[in-house]
Parts: sequence; structure tokens; C-alpha cells
Amino acid sequence: MLSIWLQGIWLLLHGYDYEVAPLWAGVHMVPLTGAVLVVGPFSGRLSDRSGVRPFATGGVILAAVSFALLMVLPVNFSYLPFALILTLNGIASGFFIYGTQRRSDHE
Repeated sequence: MLSIWLQGIWLLLHGYDYEVAPLWAGVHMVPLTGAVLVVGPFSGRLSDRSGVRPFATGGVILAAVSFALLMVLPVNFSYLPFALILTLNGIASGFFIYGTQRRSDHE
């Protein structure tokens, strides 16, 4: 949904052409993907030591907070707050996705 919103509204408001909006929507969402890739493996290792529940619960709570922050952004926001919120959502997703998998699930 964020990609569609970026393509259809935000990028067009900021001078991007309609033809290149899909590419730039993906580029603007890199903080989300990067945070999942960085946090995920650490979350998996830590959950093997201390259990799954703190990571699953913490990840869901952080994701809810990040979605609430996205809801209060104005339509014509600057990119930095958006990138920080996407990073928070990526961290939350990394905690939840990789923290809920045990090492025995991977082997």
C-alpha cells in the first residue's frame, strides 16, 4: 500500500514523472528492506537464547507504533521522517519475522 501511495501521490507532488514513479517508490522504501535485513539475523540469534515471545510481542507492538506514526504524517511530508518510520517498521518486522523462527526450523 505504501508503494502505491508513493507512486500515485507523494512522488508526483514532488516532481517525479509518472513513468519513473514505480522505480523511485522502490528506492524510497529501501530503509524498510535494509532494516529487516540488518535486524533479522540478530533477532533470530537472540530469540534462540531468550525465547520467542519477547521478539514476537515486541515486533508486533513496534509495528503498530510505526503504522500509527504513518497515519499522522501529512500528505506532503518531508522524506526524513518517513524514512525513519519505515526503518522502525523494518526493525519491527525483523524482530517479528526472524525472532519467531527457532534455529531448529532452519536446519
